[in-house]
Amino acid sequence: MGADGASAPADIVRRVHDKAFAANFASASGYLPKCLADLTCVYAPGELAEPGPWLAEFKARLAAWPTWTGGRFTLKPRHGSSGRGRVGGRAGALDEAKLRASLPRLAERGGAVLEPWLERTRDLSVMLQIAPPEMGTEGGVRLLGTAEQILAPSGVYLGHRGEIDSRGRVFSGCDDEEPMREAAAALAGEARAAGYWGPCGVDGFAFQRPGKPAEHSASEPELRPLVEFNARFTVGIVVVGLIRRALERVKPEIGLEPGGRAGFLFGLEPPPGWRSWQALAEAAGPGVRHLPLDQAPNGPALLFDSDARTLRQLAAEPG
Repeated sequence: MGADGASAPADIVRRVHDKAFAANFASASGYLPKCLADLTCVYAPGELAEPGPWLAEFKARLAAWPTWTGGRFTLKPRHGSSGRGRVGGRAGALDEAKLRASLPRLAERGGAVLEPWLERTRDLSVMLQIAPPEMGTEGGVRLLGTAEQILAPSGVYLGHRGEIDSRGRVFSGCDDEEPMREAAAALAGEARAAGYWGPCGVDGFAFQRPGKPAEHSASEPELRPLVEFNARFTVGIVVVGLIRRALERVKPEIGLEPGGRAGFLFGLEPPPGWRSWQALAEAAGPGVRHLPLDQAPNGPALLFDSDARTLRQLAAEPG
């Protein structure tokens, strides 16, 4: 994949890693849900340098949002991760002093992206590898896997879960897996056209929108597949590597055969509500395989289960 230590130029990495890159592409290519059309706004650092005019425009924009949003917003730095540095609030109860104070910090991080605060039902990630330009059309964009992310309410990363088959292919196991993969591949293709190559990840999520039209099921979430493009080696790629490395060892133990799938769970620590990995493994039953990845008993670990549903259910339910 190129010479040792080689990488895409820093200016290109910065351009595609910018949250505005994913936001603008999603809007222009039709991958942004219709209910979010015209609600996302990208601010340049220079706009944030004038608090008075910016605040007036910001308040007018929120006032024009549809009622289903409740006026709830999040203002994210264009360069950042895991929810760090974001500012949230509600149009009817703006903390103007807090907003003004946040503007210099947001400007230092490339500007900001404004969008409605959405009630996420699941978080998804796609892991990819983009071939370097000297390979021409050969290689292109390679899909490494997809998974469901486990995040704290603040957006801090906790782990991944999903499914794996006997060939080492990694899946989220969610209903919207194919639309998520399609959108991620399209965004990765756009990044490659912009000059980026190397490892990368695409984050998206499903959300529940209040007040959906009557012809839609109130329980059916909507997919927002393109939230961020991470122009780097992501934790998800590490997880895919760990899973494939362990696969031959665990296949006979969990009875994974061609045509079938097993469940996996990776966490930096036991899921919220579980006192230990051991307690979770015992609750999962005899079909589970627990692989500690650290000397600490409750440090990073991988769990595999012959029933793909079991770990998903247990990780979502406090023990």
